[in-house]
Amino acid sequence: PPSPFSLKKKKFHPTDFDLHVDATLIPHSRPIIIADGLISHFNYNKYDYKNIRLNGSYTKAGFNGKISMDDTNGQISVDGSFDLENKIPRFNLKASLKNFSPNNLHLTDKMKKTEITMGLQANFIGHSIDDAIGEISIDSLFKATEQHIRYEKTHHHSPEEW
Repeated sequence: PPSPFSLKKKKFHPTDFDLHVDATLIPHSRPIIIADGLISHFNYNKYDYKNIRLNGSYTKAGFNGKISMDDTNGQISVDGSFDLENKIPRFNLKASLKNFSPNNLHLTDKMKKTEITMGLQANFIGHSIDDAIGEISIDSLFKATEQHIRYEKTHHHSPEEW
C-alpha cells in the first residue's frame, strides 16, 4: 500500500518555518541532521498545524532531542531518544499529550469529538510493544468523547533483563 506521507497524494501544503539546520548526506547511509527552531505552521492533509518546536539531532545512531507542538487541537511534547544503531532498537523518552484531538487534526476520520490527555515514560528495547523489554508507563490517561470519559493508569514492566 502507498505511504500515507506520499507526495503524490498532495497531503502536504505550504509551510512556514524558521529552523537552523546542519545536514550531512552520506552515501549509502542515513544522513546526519541537527535542527533547532520553530515551524510556525505546517499544512498536512488540509490542516494547518501550529507552533511546532524542534531541537534535536538525527544521526546513524537514531534521534536525540525534543519535539513539541502547541496547537488549538492538541499540545504534544516528546523528549528523549531512540537508538537505531543496534540490531534491536532502544527507546528512552518522556511524552505528553494534552487535549489531543486526532479527528480535528485530520489524522483520522474516526474518533470524532474525542480528546486525549496523557503522560508517558518509556525505557525499553524492541521493535514493537509486542517484543519490548524494559518499562513503559502511561500515567493519567484521560479520554473524553461525546459518550463518556475514561481515566486509566497502566505500567508495563518486562520481566526479562536487558
